Amino acid sequence: MKKTEKVLYITGVIIVVVSLFGGSLFKGIFVNMSEYILQKAGLRYEYITFYDGKIDDVFFQIKQTQLQIEKIKNFFSRDSIDESKFTREESKILENSIYRPIVEFISILLRFVFLVLSIIMILTGVIIGTINKNKSLKQRLEILEQKVSMIA
Repeated sequence: MKKTEKVLYITGVIIVVVSLFGGSLFKGIFVNMSEYILQKAGLRYEYITFYDGKIDDVFFQIKQTQLQIEKIKNFFSRDSIDESKFTREESKILENSIYRPIVEFISILLRFVFLVLSIIMILTGVIIGTINKNKSLKQRLEILEQKVSMIA
């Protein structure tokens, strides 16, 4: 019983430390768990990057159209066009606005669940310790009663 009590205490404290420092020191653990949960739910990172690429392609086509318009405008004026403004860029709109916030939210939720789980484990250790002490005190009381009855 004492070993069980100690195991529950130690495990509970370790989980408390992991969940409290989950935003900095153990962030990778919770981010990986969150991404795994999202993957099992059907929202894969590959899908997000694929659709981000599609959105980037649409933006690039718009920029190419704007470049063509600028070339037509400047055809008569002979001004030079800065074509570096019209290059393809990765915007990661879906990743930054949807995927990462969901991962962070699930990470915070997991940290909270782990914290509650660790508190339950520590309280279970306290209950087991109290039961163990109660049994020990009953045994000592019975021994004392036997000794007193022998004397009287």
